[in-house]
Amino acid sequence: MGGVPFVLRYPQLRSGAEVPDRVNLLIVTVGGLLLPVLFAFGQIASGLSREPTPVRIEFDAPNGCSSGDAFYEAVHGRTDRVRWALDGESAVQIRIKLFRAGTKIKGELRLSDQEGEKETRKVDGATCDEVVEALSLTVTLALDPSALLVARNSSSPATTEAGKNEGVAAATPPAPKPPAPGESPGTPSKIRAAVSASPSTVRSEFGAQLLAASVISPGASFGGAISARFIIPSSMLGQWSTGLTLLHVQNDLLNSASWGAFELTALALDLCPLRGSAGSKLDAELCAVAMGGLLYGSGVVAHPDSVSRNWWSLGSRGAASVGLAGALRLELSIGAHVPIIHREFVTMLPEQHVGETPRVAVLGGLGLVLRF
Repeated sequence: MGGVPFVLRYPQLRSGAEVPDRVNLLIVTVGGLLLPVLFAFGQIASGLSREPTPVRIEFDAPNGCSSGDAFYEAVHGRTDRVRWALDGESAVQIRIKLFRAGTKIKGELRLSDQEGEKETRKVDGATCDEVVEALSLTVTLALDPSALLVARNSSSPATTEAGKNEGVAAATPPAPKPPAPGESPGTPSKIRAAVSASPSTVRSEFGAQLLAASVISPGASFGGAISARFIIPSSMLGQWSTGLTLLHVQNDLLNSASWGAFELTALALDLCPLRGSAGSKLDAELCAVAMGGLLYGSGVVAHPDSVSRNWWSLGSRGAASVGLAGALRLELSIGAHVPIIHREFVTMLPEQHVGETPRVAVLGGLGLVLRF
């Protein structure tokens, strides 16, 4: 009994003029995909940005050396994206400890949430005012990288009684030096150090997802993916991320295919310059994605033949995640990809069209990630 050949049909290019047309189609399609996703992300990010971050402040300092309320006002004076946390509400924990060491005042800052510690800073200065000012600016920029560097009110976060307290009078600072070229007056060196030290360190994510995709038309494919990502702080972008995802989907995972079975195994590299967050619970991101892999097809009539071809695509991906417990988060993502090379699969004897790559391949996933 003869076999049924399974072949791959390439699109016919009658002249060189069709190649730039294909490139133009790719550019226009990717641009068309990105515009609505960018608009939707902008709406999400703007909505998230209006939500202030709940905070709790533990303030330990010598008598007359500022207070937790004054520290909060120093932060709130630079940004509206913070508020006092309600009873029982998840919040960012801000722990401040000030103590005297000889003629100096030393300060320690610990900034953390339910996912773990994010910031640890140590600052020393001649007065409480100087130390508290530097620490309050560090906290402000960690919570809102777009915050003002100078508070809206000019009052100092530490009380003026600090200089009258016993033992502090001897630590009266010398007259301030004139600002160096390019520096704004009234910006102490400790504050400039805090700006350069903020924001927080690089964080990593490891995740696993269930996938649904339309990589071969007609029909849907199902499978899974594993990913590794890095969330990187930036003074310009606030935060951005990059990562690798290994995925596998096939159209006969849930139901048998009547004519052809197809599998895609691919590695995706994404770059996500846009991220928005609402406190520590909810965040969203928009990414550009390049993907390469192997597309495998086989006939499912008697004596099947098979073929495998490479897969290359460019596209975009949007994702949102919500914190569950500790480092564990639930993530939902959806992406749209444009295959660079069109593939068409047919069986012969008799000829039967069994599948082709779509103009736009859609991939959606739901899974869990661990963020460290």
